[in-house]
Amino acid sequence: MRSKAWIRSEAIQRLRADVWRVLSEASRTDDDVALAASALLQMPASDVRTLAQLQFVLSEPVGRLLDDMPRLMRRLTTTTVQETEAAADRVRGPVRWVETFSARAVSGLPHMYVTAPARRAFHTPENELLAFTLDAILDAGRATQWHVSTRQGAGAQVRQRVSDASRWRHARPLADISGLEPSPRRLSRVRTGRASKRYASVVETCDLYLALLKRLDREAIRQAIEDHALVVASNDALLEIECLFALIDGLVEVGWKRPRPRLLRNALLFESRMGDRRLTLHYQSAPQDLTAGSRYRSVQDAHGIPVGQLRPDFVLTTSDSQGVRRIVVEVKGGPKRRISDSARAALSDLLAYRRAFGPALGPQGAPYGLGIAWGEQLEPSDQSEILLCSPDTVGRALALLDI
Repeated sequence: MRSKAWIRSEAIQRLRADVWRVLSEASRTDDDVALAASALLQMPASDVRTLAQLQFVLSEPVGRLLDDMPRLMRRLTTTTVQETEAAADRVRGPVRWVETFSARAVSGLPHMYVTAPARRAFHTPENELLAFTLDAILDAGRATQWHVSTRQGAGAQVRQRVSDASRWRHARPLADISGLEPSPRRLSRVRTGRASKRYASVVETCDLYLALLKRLDREAIRQAIEDHALVVASNDALLEIECLFALIDGLVEVGWKRPRPRLLRNALLFESRMGDRRLTLHYQSAPQDLTAGSRYRSVQDAHGIPVGQLRPDFVLTTSDSQGVRRIVVEVKGGPKRRISDSARAALSDLLAYRRAFGPALGPQGAPYGLGIAWGEQLEPSDQSEILLCSPDTVGRALALLDI
């Protein structure tokens, strides 16, 4: 076996075609690495829409528009609206004599006047476009559910932008303006009108919305991801994701069908069938049938301690007519960690899982655990209840486990 330095930027380069599919509220933007989003063309429309919503809300045009709002609100375009007013105690605006004489005859008041005072209003094409664009930011941000995130990173940015858009949308000048989608003609009018420079950020944001979300242009979304992709924030999580893709490649090596490209945003990451056998792969989540009767939980309950969760990095479960088998998987590594230290750390955790989840793992016999240590050429051995390997030997470990 051989130790190998783990460097974040190099890991992203290795995973550049896949890492952007792992969505987390704690994600961050890595502008110094190139990504490839070609798999986007094969993904379900629902996943593509979610990506488009995030790319839109977190985009530079949306940021510029919201930064520009204080200045823009002071210089909103206005129009003049004439109203009709009948009063005997004041005269505002031009008198409408025909209506005045009629009103006097009906009311019997000789001093009644009907006037047409002018009032400033904000119902202009420019402000209607602004209202529509702010509504688009709100709808997209809320659809991601990240607007209620308490995490730092992308979740916090979505939360802030949704909050800002809501505040400006409910400001008095815009509150009563309908946010209907503009026709191409009205959009062109704003784009070429006298206030076009002032509303440039509004037009740019609207154009982006129409491309990413209205038309769901996959090519535009792909370009947005490659220019401004979100990737896993923490190094530990990114290492786990790198090993996740190694696990998936290993499962394909031993005969399981490769999953269709999709977003990885929940605990169940992989599901496949081979004949009458079914396989599932969970990430950072212990399935209920594994934790049933957990000693880890029962000891906490006995002492009145709030129950904390004990979760392996991955849980592989296979089932067929013969029953259910579970393999717990632990990933260890770090920028300066030797492979032997990582292997021992994985082994320690896996032994703890055997005791904690004994009611589920005990009856199925050995081996029950797989430790993946960052490095190279760590050959797995099936002579114990736990197999240890490195990312490049995961396929051989899965073969020995007879997954």
